[in-house]
Amino acid sequence: MKHMEIECKWDANTPHAFALAKKTIANLCGPITPKTVHIKDVYLDDDKQSLAKQLIALRVRNCDGKFEVTFKTRTQIKNGKAVRREETLSLPNIKNFSHALHALAQKKTWKQIKTTGLIAQFLITNKRTIYLFTYKKSTLEMALDKVTIHVAGRRVQMQEIELELKHGSAKALDKFAQHFCAQTGLARATFSKVKTAEMLRKLWKK
Repeated sequence: MKHMEIECKWDANTPHAFALAKKTIANLCGPITPKTVHIKDVYLDDDKQSLAKQLIALRVRNCDGKFEVTFKTRTQIKNGKAVRREETLSLPNIKNFSHALHALAQKKTWKQIKTTGLIAQFLITNKRTIYLFTYKKSTLEMALDKVTIHVAGRRVQMQEIELELKHGSAKALDKFAQHFCAQTGLARATFSKVKTAEMLRKLWKK
């Protein structure tokens, strides 16, 4: 579906989780050369938490020097799977976060979201290893995320695995996820890295 994100998540905070994931991808799809990217995500809201009240998550992403802004509808992860609306806008010629925030403020609104008065809520830095592959005629992307959450002056490290449907059938994603669970023994995630950051912000801001 256009502008819909469908993904599965696993908790990777156990020994050898990434090694198990890499082995399983090779078993199911053959050898794949991964790509590694470095991501900084700043999540935004105003001082009244207006976006959170509308169940919207808004972030500015810097991926190896390229900036973009994305909003997602907030949904619960059910059995490690999330389906939500997602929209992304490229921010060309942006050099830093302050510049990105200024560019958003100048737009005033985007996709019916007010983009003035926004404040950084937390930062997530991520060394992401990406495997892009075809499974049952569908294109899937698995990301191994080594994350540091920066919130309320503290840092928390965690690991997460994401499997996203890029093109094709959601049934192919579900089938691969079933095999992945069986071969790795990894637990489906109940909270994403973003939800974890939000919970910590509320806890530590008190």
